[in-house]
Amino acid sequence: MKKLLLIAAMAALALGANADGYKLEQVWKNTDVASLYMAGVRQGFGMDGLFYINDTQWNGEGESTIYIYGEDGLVATMPGYANSAITRDEAGNLVVMDNTGFAAHTNDDPWPLGASIRVIDLNTSESKEYQIPPDALLSGRCDFLGFPKGNLMEDGEVYLTSGNGRTVFSIIAVAGGELDTDNSYHVDNELTYSTTSTVINFYTDANGDENLLYVTRNSPMVKIPMDDLSGGTKLTLPFRGPSNGAFPFVFDGKEFILYPYKATTDVNYVDGFIISEIGAEEPTAIVPATITAPINGYQCNWLNAEVDANGVTIYHYYPGGYIEVWRMTKDGPQAMRGDVDMDGNVGIGDVTNLIDYLLNGTAPVFDAVAADCDLDGNVGIGDVTTIIDFILNGVWPS
Repeated sequence: MKKLLLIAAMAALALGANADGYKLEQVWKNTDVASLYMAGVRQGFGMDGLFYINDTQWNGEGESTIYIYGEDGLVATMPGYANSAITRDEAGNLVVMDNTGFAAHTNDDPWPLGASIRVIDLNTSESKEYQIPPDALLSGRCDFLGFPKGNLMEDGEVYLTSGNGRTVFSIIAVAGGELDTDNSYHVDNELTYSTTSTVINFYTDANGDENLLYVTRNSPMVKIPMDDLSGGTKLTLPFRGPSNGAFPFVFDGKEFILYPYKATTDVNYVDGFIISEIGAEEPTAIVPATITAPINGYQCNWLNAEVDANGVTIYHYYPGGYIEVWRMTKDGPQAMRGDVDMDGNVGIGDVTNLIDYLLNGTAPVFDAVAADCDLDGNVGIGDVTTIIDFILNGVWPS
């Protein structure tokens, strides 16, 4: 086990000119994944301190396996799937694909073999399989998955596309734990351009609006509003590298994109990453590449994040190299969860201020970070319920 601990994390970090008081520190790094057969482990993500990587065993030496890694190495394994694509929904369920490509739809073959999405509840091990319906089916290869909407064991949506330079992507809807064929369909968006490695991430932006972030590694990212799926905005992001692996998040009331970084002196497909606020001229933070030549030949440099009231946990998987966790926080006194009125305590005054803010859009004293009591990245009625539960019971929900 090759566990690497950082003593002076900032030594490898270059902060952007508009860092705005943010601090980025490496928490841990582990290189055990470097021994995995690279062609079979092309995608992975982090969640709750662990990384999930689906090994398709393309080298033919064993059964497909999902590896679960933590700070100290391999934690557990699960049965894997034929496609290396792996992600999670908003409820923390694993989402994988049973197929490596989609057959073209014909009237004689309305359900092409293997054209399906599988969802796994990690708490119960229950799984559900949703075959992609004809109205949402695309021919060609789909190598990777973005981050879906909702809880796909109950209600949610998956967004995907396939290669061949399409401007069409698919929505696969789930309602009541069943495939919702009436709301599964194709979307045509002329701003988009697909490859076999395109991913589409659902997220809620800083204004509380639902969007998709459409990511093709060698084309501009497109922010697509859910209320206008044929429209959107192409994003101009500084120092963007040509690898797969972008992720949107909201922190401190601002909208950020986490994506692969390429300095002007770097070759393509190395392992640096960058955090940029949408609309800002300069990046918020840069983590330079640690290698001078790409380790994997699949243009992969996966990044995702989890946001809580006090900061952002960043997960970084570079196939063939390592997994690592970083932490982004505000550089200064940290908000106390629930201390909406910033008096140093959590009490009924915080509830009053939070309700005032929700009703009127303002409050006498208001800390938006502390107000996100349920840690979902937004301020809403769920935070009122959560803070009242804390006042009554003295315990925050995990």
